[in-house]
This record gives sequence, structure tokens and C-alpha cells, in this order.
Amino acid sequence: MKEILNGNYIAHVGVGHDDNPPGRGSGRYEYGTGENPGQHEPWYQWSRKPTYIDKANGIREYKQMGYTDEEIATGLGLKLAEVKNYASYASKAERSYNMNLCRQIANTYMAEGKDPSPSQIAKDLTGQLGKKINESTVRSWLDETRVDRKQEMDNIVTALEKTVKKKKYVDVGKGTEACLNITKSQLQQALFIMQQNGYHVEKIKMEQLGTGHKTNLMVLTGPETTYSDLSKNRGKIQSVTDFKVSDDGKTLFGIEYPAALDSSRVAVRYAEEGGVDRDGVIEIRRGLDDLSLGNANYAQVRINVDNTHYIKGVAVYSDDLPKGVDVLFNANYSVGTPMLGEKNNTVFKPLKRDKLTGEIDKDNPFGAQIKPNDSTGDFDENGVELTAGGQYHYKDKNGDWKLSPINKVSEEGDWDKWSRTLPTQFLSKQAPALIEHQLNLAMAKKKAEFDEIKSLTNPAIKQELLLEFADSCDSDAVELRGHSLPGQRTQLLLPCPTLKEGEIYAPNYRNGERLALIRFPHSGQFEIPICTVNNNNKFGKDHIGKNALDAVGITHETAAQLAGADFDGDTAMCIPIDRGVSTLVKGGKPYDQISEAEKELRTFDPKAAYPYREGMKVMKDEQERGLEMGKVTNLIMDMTLQNAPIEELVPAVKHSMVVVDAYKHRLDFKQSEIDNHIAALNKKYRGSAKAGASTLITRATSPAYINERKDYYKIDPNTGEKIFSETGAMTTNRKGETKLKQQKVHKMELVNDAEELLSDMRHPKELTYAKFANDMKAMGNQARLEYLNTENGTYNKSAAKTYEKEVASLEAKLQNAYKNAPRERQAQVFANAIVYEKKKAYNFELEKDQLKKIKAQSLANARARFGAKKKDSLIEITPDEWKAIESGALRHSKVKEIINNSDKDKVRDYATPRTKKGVSKSVESLIKSYSKGDYTQAEIAEALGISVSTVNQVING
Repeated sequence: MKEILNGNYIAHVGVGHDDNPPGRGSGRYEYGTGENPGQHEPWYQWSRKPTYIDKANGIREYKQMGYTDEEIATGLGLKLAEVKNYASYASKAERSYNMNLCRQIANTYMAEGKDPSPSQIAKDLTGQLGKKINESTVRSWLDETRVDRKQEMDNIVTALEKTVKKKKYVDVGKGTEACLNITKSQLQQALFIMQQNGYHVEKIKMEQLGTGHKTNLMVLTGPETTYSDLSKNRGKIQSVTDFKVSDDGKTLFGIEYPAALDSSRVAVRYAEEGGVDRDGVIEIRRGLDDLSLGNANYAQVRINVDNTHYIKGVAVYSDDLPKGVDVLFNANYSVGTPMLGEKNNTVFKPLKRDKLTGEIDKDNPFGAQIKPNDSTGDFDENGVELTAGGQYHYKDKNGDWKLSPINKVSEEGDWDKWSRTLPTQFLSKQAPALIEHQLNLAMAKKKAEFDEIKSLTNPAIKQELLLEFADSCDSDAVELRGHSLPGQRTQLLLPCPTLKEGEIYAPNYRNGERLALIRFPHSGQFEIPICTVNNNNKFGKDHIGKNALDAVGITHETAAQLAGADFDGDTAMCIPIDRGVSTLVKGGKPYDQISEAEKELRTFDPKAAYPYREGMKVMKDEQERGLEMGKVTNLIMDMTLQNAPIEELVPAVKHSMVVVDAYKHRLDFKQSEIDNHIAALNKKYRGSAKAGASTLITRATSPAYINERKDYYKIDPNTGEKIFSETGAMTTNRKGETKLKQQKVHKMELVNDAEELLSDMRHPKELTYAKFANDMKAMGNQARLEYLNTENGTYNKSAAKTYEKEVASLEAKLQNAYKNAPRERQAQVFANAIVYEKKKAYNFELEKDQLKKIKAQSLANARARFGAKKKDSLIEITPDEWKAIESGALRHSKVKEIINNSDKDKVRDYATPRTKKGVSKSVESLIKSYSKGDYTQAEIAEALGISVSTVNQVING
């Protein structure tokens, strides 16, 4: 140990124990004797060094003695990372001391009027520090641009201490370093130093509102703050950066409290007056600034009336409203029902109220998620704000800005974005040939995707996409969805009463072609109307539009066949059935050709048949409705597979129609269950009155309960299967019994062979789905094995130098992308706090569906407030930057980080080898498969995300 004394030093010189083993060294007594044997071993002194810098210097000394990091960690009982942190800080401190001493010596010479040479300063330093110092080192230390790393670290620590003092609970997770413009290792060392000084870095779980998964937040708190304090105040966790939250007068869900429409401007068209034919449609006088649908011709809306009630339905423009009426609501209520009455006797619904205070719930008066407000800043000639969001402003006659009463839930164009796969609810009730064809096509598309991923040239993107692909295969094995049919689209249902029976106004389809309409929940072919397109209908042109993006017009009779659909937002899956494999689609017969049982079904009104009565069991919430709906839907599917006659299916379908509206309209679903002989049907087709799902198709998504397991998994290197570990978490039930915590999964997830879920009859349709599920499971396992066998990319120093500019650019873009992570977490914290307060306000008795809406609204608003928009922070990789990545100019781990913060579709496009026709070989093969199935070139292009010209080139060579 050397001690600096006025430029000289005292050094103890002797023989160490290790210099002459097993001798005693230079001491008087043998090594290992005395009252405290080993007290002079470095490890003994560790507990006697009280400060962080003392400990850091101690470890530095041990390293100079020749001890390895691993030996020091073992001797001191530390983690290896802790030893490295101490050593790093001590190295910074020593360098800082040496640099300052060097500059002091230079300043002393200059104060004496001398011009010291680097060689003279080096000589002086060598004498004072007791080790050889070179001239080049002196020049480096005298360079004013050189950073004092210790001072830099001390500044970071000081800044974090000030932040904790101000905010108390500070998020220091991923991306914090980018916000502070420091490196990840600097942040880690700063946090380590603070922990040694009594600060806490805690992990606390918080729900990701978008996914439902739990995630750990890393939170820095002061020495006086306990974990219990943090847990109770998790809603107060803040980022190191001050994200501004504007006080804009909006509700907690990011909307302004809805403006009220005066009821004097509103009228109702009752059932007897023709309202039943347009039930749910809100007709709005065209040309009014305060009642504009913006760029849309139709929209699903909510309108506040008199601050007491609200209208719920689909709004369209009208040119023939009665004088003085600006809004006309079409209803299936009888004349005499008050427009603004009590809860169970009113056309319009009362605004939602807080259960505790009884006051109107200002945050969510409609109980629905309004589209987020995202103004474009554009206005029409009348000063009406054109917005893609749920609310808009306009200038009144005095020139003042006002909020419109229109609140959009969805608008024209939104429905066309819905999924175009074929759910088992529909496909399993069709012909075996159609099922096999669409499942084979879904498998072919999946196989082509797998082949394309395997052909990727970059190992980082290949690894990322292989794991995502494997998970999607597992999901497909559960969901059992078939490939979409040519021309298949989801369309909003609107009334067109002037059409003839069996006609449909459908501007997205050719005049004269036939469409099959499927509404969900779907019970069977008898619920599928087959309609002929008539786009010459004047009513359709005027009310829906000649170029409607995603709406069709149908008659009331067609809606009745669609399990009693109405026009307040119901949709149907439309399929052209006059070409190719689509001709296999079977629907219902015309009304004059169906049985009496089916006629009874088409005229069945569940609200009239099973109204509320005193003493009946009331369905308590949406969750119970979902459970009951699942039971009867699965029963209908199992009956259909066993070729149940229509006379037995009708009672089950009638019961499903009661169940679907039982919660909303307080229907007597238990009496319906008795009247429609559900127990007897269960016994006949499932073996017992209370039996559950009995076929593979219904068992696949049925729930199974297992011990809670960790989110992450290992991959079996031989099979590619996932290997999960249990969390070991315990829970206590109402009886006070402590058991392992359970989680719900799908039955298909737990079987290696889907045939384990087959019914005893082993129906051919089940076997087709079983093969599909097994093939999907196998492909998922293959993808995971491919992931394990994909070697990491190799780093090329020469390439890094060649592409130095591109590497620097990618690093800067990555840092910018990281800055979004704290914003997203801050939004999640804010949104979770809102959700908790709403739960608390409702005594934690929120219905599942209501809670889901609150979570979605809270998160959308929080993201808008904190500017957490991942899309805006995604890295745009230039062609030259991609060349740098491909050449190995960045390390594999860095490339993965860049990819995870980029548009993966674009990255994938960069990494995919192309044929002369501009697509991969797998896509070429898939295009040819599509063309055999009578898909148009436009439909193939849309399905694959490529141009029509490319499809044409592949097909025609």
C-alpha cells in the first residue's frame, strides 16, 4: 500500500506469505495464527471499509495484487457484476486523481513562469505516483477535451438524487439512459453507487393494459422509502424526464364531456310507423355544422340528449326529415314508449351514473369507447373541424367554437379493416370439401411464410421472426381459422327498405352477383341469407352512398334471417358465391321453402318472449353472459356435427338469441333454458344434462386450469416444444385454504396430439381440423428448432470502419427510439392509476366488459397525453444502413435491438432474397396456389400485400 505524502511515498517492503509458501512471510508469527487468524487477508478488511469509494479502492488494490474478479467476488461474497462496478468506479477515480495531479503540476510550473515539457511532467508524476508515466499519457491528461469519467459519474448520481428528491418514485427502466443521454452501463453503475449509499432500486409488477400481461417496472426510491410505500403509491411513479400533461378540460379517457343536443330537435319513428324496418338507424339532417359526420357517410355514434339520456346507433344523412326535426331515431319500440323515460321504459338510454354518488359518470357517460381525438387541423368552408377522431368542433353563428354532440365509436372505413379469416363457427358448418380446401390454403400460406423466413439473409431478423412465427402457429392450432374466401369482406348492415326480398345494395360488389351473409354468433346454414346485388337502388345510393367503403343495405326480412340483426352497428361477413370454391358455400332457403320450425325462428322476438318478471334470476354481468353464450354456442356446433334435425336445432338457437340479450334487456334466460329443453339436448348430443364441449372443434378453445407458470419458456432442443416452469405462487380462497395459484389456458395448448380432443364419433370434419392443428403445432416446433440452429451474426471490424457513418446514424436512431419506452411506461402508470380509481369508485365490482372498455380508453388517452407513439419513433433503415447491417458492421445484439424498434415488415423485405419477378420463391408458389382457387389478381395482391402487376407477372410469366 502506497501513501502519497507531499510528492513522496512510504512503501512497506517485505516477503509476502505467498512469496515463500508455506512460510510465515515477513511477520513475526506463522501465517494463520493469532487471536483472529486471517485478519490481514483482504477479505477480512472488507467489512471495515465504510464508504463506497473505500470499497472501490479496496477492490482496485486486490486486482493489483493479482486476484481475479471471480476470486474477489467469492472472497467478499459479492456478485461478479458488483465487483466490476466497484473496479470501474475505482479506475475512474484513480484516472481522475492522476489527471488532476498532472494538471496541478503543469499549473505550478506555469505560475512560476516556466513552460513545462511533457517529459518533465512525466518525470515528476513518475516520482509522485511510484510508477512509470509516459509522455503520451501526460499529453492525454493535459488535453482539456478529455472527460473526467469520475466527475461525469458523480454528476449522473447527483442528478438522479435530485430527481428522487423531487419525484420520490422514479422509473429507471429501459430507455432511461437515452432520456439522460448517457450509456446503459453508466446508468447501471450510477444506480449501483446509489444503492450502496442507501437508495433502493425496486421491481414492481404492473399490468400492461394493451396486452393484459404483467411487466416489471424498475423504480428508484430514496433511503427512507419502503417497498410498501412504493406499492401503495405506484400510480405516482414518474419518469426521469418531465413529460407535460396538459390540463385541457378532457375527461380521464381523453375526450371532452359530450355536448348535449336539445330534445326539441329530436324525434322517434316507432315500430308501427316503420321504425322496426330501420331499427337502430339515426337519420341526421344534411348540411348542419353541429351534426356533421366529417368525411364519412355513416358512423356508429352516441349522442347526449338533454344531459339525461343518449342515443345509440348508426348515423346516416337524410334529406326528408319532418320540419323542426334534425335527428330522427328509428326504433322497434311501440308508440307510447317515452323518448326520455325511466330506465326500463324509455326509447333512449339514460346516461351512465356513478354507483356511489348517483351522479352522471362524466368520464364515461355512454359506457362505450369513443374514438380517440386526433384532429388533422383541417376545416371545411363553414369552419367545421375535419377530424379522424371521435369528436369535433365547429364555429357557431357568433363565430365561437363549440363541441358537436356527435361522438363516433366507429366510422366508414373502420369495418373493412376487420380480420378476413374464416372462424370455425361458420366453416365447420359447411361442406367437408370447403373446410378442407380453406384449411389447406391457410396451411399453404403459413408454409410459404415459414419458407420465406428461413430464406432470410440476416440472422437477427430471422431469429426474431422465427419466434413470432412459432407463436402464431400455436395460436392457429387453437383458433382453427380457415383462409378467407375470394371477395370476403366484413360490412356494416344498414337498412334499405325499398329493395325486393332477396336483394342487397352492395357497392363493393358487382351488380347481379350473389352474396352469402354470415353474422356472428353463427348457428347454422339456415341463418345465411343468399342475396343478389342490386346497386341501382335509389334509397341505397342516397342514404349509404355510391362509393361506401364498408356498408351494405338489406331489408328487414333479411336482417331477421340473420338471427334478428338490427341496424345499430351489426355487421355481416359477405362472400360472393358464384365462382370457384365459393360455390360450395351453402345458405338458407327462401321463406316460402322453409319448415314451420324455421319460420318460427325467423319471427322469434326474445325480448317479447322472455321479458323481465319478479323473482326471476337476473344475469349479473357480461362475464356471465359470455359463459352462457359459450355453452349454448358450443352445444349448437356439437349438434350440427352430429347432423341434428332443424326441429331440434331451432330451440337451441332460440335460447342463444335470449342469452345474447339477457343481460342488456334483463331477459328470463333460465326459463328459456327450460322451455327450449337445453338439458335434454345436452344429454342426447353430449351424454349428460350438464356435459360441456364434446367435439374437437368446441374443445380446442375450452378452458383448462393449470398451476400458474412463468411467461418465458425454454425450447426443447430435440422437439422444439416449449418447456415452461411454474411460478410457485400461492393463493388463499374464501375458505382460508392456501393453494397453488391457477391460470386458464385452452385445452388444445395442453395436448401434443390434437386427436386427443376428438369426440367418440371421430367425425370427418373433426379429423380434418385435427390434422390442421397437428400440422400447425409441428410447424411451430420446427420454427423453434430453426431458431436454435440459427447462429448469431458475426461482427466485422473492417466493415464497422467502412460504414462508420451508417453505424453512427443507426445508433442515433436507436437512442431516439429508446426514448419512447419511458413515455410508454409513464402512460401505462397513468392509465393504471385511472383504472384503479374507477375500480375503487365502483367498489371493485366492475363488469368484465365495462372494465375492458375503461382500460382501453384510459390507455388511449394516456398515450396521447404523454406522446407515447411507437409508430412515430420507429427506426427508418436506409438502403446504405442495411448494407452496413448485412456486412457485420454492428454486433448481433445491437442489430436485434434495431430490428425490435423498426418496422419489421420493411426489415423483412430488405432481408428476403428475390426472384427475377421481384418476390420470393415461396410467394411465387403461393400466388399460383391462389390463382387455382379462383381468386382475382386484385384479391391475391391484397392478401399478400403486393402489387397486381407483380401477381400478373408471376401468373402469366
